[in-house]
Amino acid sequence: MKRLLPIVIICLLCGCRGGSGNSGSPAVSAAGEGFPMVDVPGVIATPQDRVDYMVEHFWDRFALLSGQTDSVTVKGLPSAEVEEKFGFWATLLKAASAPAMEKAVNGAVDAARSDSTAVYGKFMEFADKYLYDPNSPNRNEEAYLTLLGKALTGPLPDESMRQRYEYCVTQCSLNRIGQAASDFKFITPEGKIMRLYDVEAPVILLIFSNPGCPMCAIYQENLQKDAPLRDMLKKGSFKVVNIYPDDDVEAWENYVRTYPTEWLCGRDHLGQLFGGGLYSLRAIPSLYLLDKDKKVILKDASYEEVEMKLYDLLF
Repeated sequence: MKRLLPIVIICLLCGCRGGSGNSGSPAVSAAGEGFPMVDVPGVIATPQDRVDYMVEHFWDRFALLSGQTDSVTVKGLPSAEVEEKFGFWATLLKAASAPAMEKAVNGAVDAARSDSTAVYGKFMEFADKYLYDPNSPNRNEEAYLTLLGKALTGPLPDESMRQRYEYCVTQCSLNRIGQAASDFKFITPEGKIMRLYDVEAPVILLIFSNPGCPMCAIYQENLQKDAPLRDMLKKGSFKVVNIYPDDDVEAWENYVRTYPTEWLCGRDHLGQLFGGGLYSLRAIPSLYLLDKDKKVILKDASYEEVEMKLYDLLF
């Protein structure tokens, strides 16, 4: 059951900047007119096709601008305005099909790199902030991995960043969507040693959390208040595996009793998660959704994304 359509889809269903004719060469807007948004031809009717068209052509008109780029402007437009539009593009990327996302990201890197070092530098700066920052609501490691894969094949705006980007590629490549999640051992409050792959359920919500973490508490409260999901949890339609990845044993033992009794809780007593390179835990909480074979459905997702996907899968 689809509970909500993404706002992006609703906007496009309503004909967001829909054109009525054929898609020819884009008209050039003057910098003073603001960011030149893409027109989606009216003949492109389905929501998914409209999203895909937008992500692929989002930067076409912008690339034709010839204004100055410095600390406060990008191609003659205020940097803040261009950054805002990058954030919107990042939102669209999350709704785009995988082929459209890949084509859009690769094309955007090519366009930025062929423009100027200053423009390319701004593009990479925005990409780091919106696609990779763990606190970004639009973080998208698949898109960021595609972007870095393209960027690292040629010159970078700042070559001193190459080693960092190569490290980011390694981290983004861990537990990718569609791949089997890395197995690991953990110890329960009762002292039982288990593995992630010991857990059997149609769907597993894997939570990495810390005692006293405010956002962890909010996620926990949201799950407990959601009556349909709570019922599904009790029926065994999905399981919650809640893992503490740090080493303050006393803090965890004092806090673990506050978790719902239906949750399977444990801690990383071997230091595999942070020290062993099994998972990239850049912020806590970190939510993963796994299928019955432990393949990753969602990686480091927001609570809203997890909730929507659980409803899609279970109802």
